[in-house]
Amino acid sequence: MAGALLIVVAASCDSAGSDTSVVTLSGTVTDGSGDAVENARIEVPATEATIQDEDDPQGTFTARTDSSGNYRLDIEVDASTELTVRAVRGELNNEQIVTVFPGEPRPNVDLVLGSDDGSGGNGGGPVSGASTATITGGVTDVDGRPVRNARVVVSGGATAGDQTYSTPVDSATGAYRLEVQINGSTELTVQAISDNLTAQQTVTVSPEATRQSIDFVLGGGTFTVSGQVTDGDGNPLSDVRVEVPTNDQTVGAEPFTARTDGGGNYSLDVEITGSTELTVRAVGDDRTTQQTLTAFPGQTRQNVDLVLGSSTGEGTATVTGTVTDADGNGLNDVRVEVPASDQTVGSQPFVTLTDAGGQYTLEVDLRSSTEKQIRTVKDTLNAAKIRTLIPGQTRDGIDFVLGGGGSGDDEGGTATVTGRVTNSEGDPVTSARVKVPGNAQTPFSQAISTRTGPNGNYSIDVDLFGSTELTVRAVRGELNNEQIVTV
Repeated sequence: MAGALLIVVAASCDSAGSDTSVVTLSGTVTDGSGDAVENARIEVPATEATIQDEDDPQGTFTARTDSSGNYRLDIEVDASTELTVRAVRGELNNEQIVTVFPGEPRPNVDLVLGSDDGSGGNGGGPVSGASTATITGGVTDVDGRPVRNARVVVSGGATAGDQTYSTPVDSATGAYRLEVQINGSTELTVQAISDNLTAQQTVTVSPEATRQSIDFVLGGGTFTVSGQVTDGDGNPLSDVRVEVPTNDQTVGAEPFTARTDGGGNYSLDVEITGSTELTVRAVGDDRTTQQTLTAFPGQTRQNVDLVLGSSTGEGTATVTGTVTDADGNGLNDVRVEVPASDQTVGSQPFVTLTDAGGQYTLEVDLRSSTEKQIRTVKDTLNAAKIRTLIPGQTRDGIDFVLGGGGSGDDEGGTATVTGRVTNSEGDPVTSARVKVPGNAQTPFSQAISTRTGPNGNYSIDVDLFGSTELTVRAVRGELNNEQIVTV
């Protein structure tokens, strides 16, 4: 695609001036029996009329209920506006939309969690012995605008009590947050739904961990995927069939196919009706290999490389590395895991623990080469990287840092990502939007963004809890491109 771009995001807020007033929201949160709910989180997403708190890059105002279930939240506004007031406690949530006016209090914004009529949000009460996983992200249309009246629904996998969970998407920001009770690490189906539009992803979640940036685009467009097909020794393979099978979000009944050129390269356009998971498969004479990725309408995914190895394609891939804290000290007894998938042998994740020096070795039984997420988890900290694993080969140096910068500083550190966006002729692209979606190592879940300057240059600061891989995406009109960088 001509005019390929890079990506970066940096949220900035304009000063609203001095002509503002404070609105005080207050109310009580109770359960279905009328009993007070203590320590429920109250969330009010920002609107165009609110003055964003500089300490909150997501522009969400928050408070907690006291022992009587009461809360109070002061929000500065410069005009009358509608606010969404949401209460969240465990896997339950509920919300109200209220109209507020500058300088006027808005009392009695009461919310019920877990009511019998279903208004208390998602999936019913707590299940004994279960753990909580949190999923956050955003839902937009193909132009990047929030989708009104959308919901996110989570089902399948080892959900406690076989429950289905759902939550409304914030109509002003497109953001959502959903807590799900699970019986151990599992794959869940996450769907975004609005009117007659749907999009879905399969997401692996772990107990007491958060999966951020599970984003959806509702609406159709072309997704372009490209890469190279090689043999087990790295030699390019020509005239290999590359295919993307159909699913509920693809257009037409036939798979999308292409052939590799003399250098083993391929490019494939796939028409989709919304964001979805696609399987990209290389088919040889007596073997196949594939990767699964998330596709978004109007976007391009490069470097989706496929390795056709031995005739059977099966074998064990070995992953090694070290897990340290921010000061470089090895962390003992940290869980390192690779989730199961169609390309791994068996239905259970592959798991190991670090030794006293923070080192680990993990063997993963594969049916063929595949792109896999390698994740490390300790208490509330987690980090992940995506690497291509090949049967019979070892990936060394997959290292992780858990925790923020400095000696135990819970605030984390700041990484600065800089670069330049150009077109295919090398000319600078001005005013391109550069975005960085959040992940488990960032204090934000929605993407932050910035714009390129007159020379196509950009710079963006990203707050981090620890080292991580970031996706940096550049968008200009219908053109887009992205890179994954380690920071």
